[in-house]
Amino acid sequence: MQYLFLTGIILSIFLAFVLYLKRDKSIADYLLASWFCLSGMPLFSYYLVYTKQYLSYPSLTVFGMALPLASAPLLFLYTKYQTSPILFNPKDLFHFVPLIIVSLFFIDFYFHSFENRVSILKNNGEGYETQGLIKLIAIYFSGVIYIPWTLIKLIKYKKNLINEFSNTERINFNWLLYQIIGMAIVWIVIIFIQDDRFIFGSVSVFIIWLGYFGINQVNVFGQNIVRTSTNIESAIIIDTIPEFTENIAETNKYLKSALDKSVVSVIYKNLTAILVEKKPYTNPELTLRDLAKLLDVHPNHLSQVINSQTNKNFYDLINEKRIQEFLFRAALSENKRYTLTALAFDCGFNSKASFNRNFKKFTDRTPSEYLKGLKG
Repeated sequence: MQYLFLTGIILSIFLAFVLYLKRDKSIADYLLASWFCLSGMPLFSYYLVYTKQYLSYPSLTVFGMALPLASAPLLFLYTKYQTSPILFNPKDLFHFVPLIIVSLFFIDFYFHSFENRVSILKNNGEGYETQGLIKLIAIYFSGVIYIPWTLIKLIKYKKNLINEFSNTERINFNWLLYQIIGMAIVWIVIIFIQDDRFIFGSVSVFIIWLGYFGINQVNVFGQNIVRTSTNIESAIIIDTIPEFTENIAETNKYLKSALDKSVVSVIYKNLTAILVEKKPYTNPELTLRDLAKLLDVHPNHLSQVINSQTNKNFYDLINEKRIQEFLFRAALSENKRYTLTALAFDCGFNSKASFNRNFKKFTDRTPSEYLKGLKG
């Protein structure tokens, strides 16, 4: 069993190190690296107990015992920043207040003499029974609160994808979902089995599995697995569009207020113009935030305008434009030498399955049926 603990400790340090060395790190990468570090430390503390080395390192043993209070909050924050392209909010540090408070309960332990510290550990924390009980209850509540909260946040994000992304096929939710499930299993062991060997054994297995799945399945240590909004201005240069630029300033003052009919009309007019003139939908990675940035409006306002004026969500609007662009290009004689799939990719689709599904949705025909019609 001690080799399992040791493997988990070494792997947690290694994975955190890999994440810290990763190029173009996101906030989520820092949070995940911190999770590996703060998961490896309690494992190391228990390893000292399991191998009887706590008699030589009593302070290191106690130091890691409160750190499980950071695991569930870090998972929640990792999910939050992995699914949201936002700057770090200092208020999120309040999630670690319980960890700080519980750690302070044990602060005087470190001021005891070495012999007293060893004696306290030998006698199962004698003199710290109340603090130990508070720590245990806090750990229970941490998992019970944060794990369902994280799952709800992920489910809500997944449901809202069609309002944020124009292509959803390559967004991998398994990594985040499996993290939540794995953490839930660990907390079930903590609450119901209450055997330190099984608890820290499950933590070790969880770390090993995350390392394997993250490297071999979703490559989380090489790139972000849930893509957030990107700036596509490097790919699309905005020229002056008549009646577009003259109304930009008019919409800016409404960014923080409810939209009235006149503002909705202005934004929709500008949206229609840029879709015709610049065809941003040909970028397969186009997101609502990208399009909102091109229009210089708030993403929530743009989503509201799209929903109210077209009776479509962002995903359907953009993919309908891609299908229309495809039909236009497929009808040109100079494009006959290209396959339908090649043309579809040029129009902004990033997979054949996505193209086929949306083609059928908007034309009531399959691409092959359409091709037969052209030949006929």
